[in-house]
Amino acid sequence: MLSGIVPGVVPLLERLLDHQRNFDAIGLASRIEPPATPVLPRLRQILNEQTEINARNEQADAAVLNVGNAWTLVHTASALWDIAGDSEADTVVSALLNAWKDNDSTAPDVLACPNRMGQAARPAPPRIQTSLAQPHRGNDPWSDAVAPDLGIERICRYLVARLRDLSEPAPAGEE
Repeated sequence: MLSGIVPGVVPLLERLLDHQRNFDAIGLASRIEPPATPVLPRLRQILNEQTEINARNEQADAAVLNVGNAWTLVHTASALWDIAGDSEADTVVSALLNAWKDNDSTAPDVLACPNRMGQAARPAPPRIQTSLAQPHRGNDPWSDAVAPDLGIERICRYLVARLRDLSEPAPAGEE
């Protein structure tokens, strides 16, 4: 988290998020964490707009989805988690898994967020296990990128084990 945030940074950040090329602003919001709460509505809007675009592309049976769309989902969902935490968990996990489905090269960035989320990422293991069952992960299927593939496989195995080992939260009143 960035400490000593200058009061003028968040309003500037809000304006930067309105630009088409807003990855840096989304990343900064993620690093600011809770003090960036005022930008949550804009981040949700960006995520919803991108999700709608992807749904329209899938309905139109687009031959190739715009791979940048998946990256927007990943970065925005991660920022939502970093700023709002558990209140955004369902939205974040859904967006991350959809981005990964649309663009396998997002795997390392997608997997980093559930690793930070811990128990809130419990819906992720089926998709992670699907990735483990594939002969190649995270890159162009025609490349010989063995090291990145092995890295993704290692992270997937770690996350499946970690999420499996996390205990279920106690029902309210039974703590």
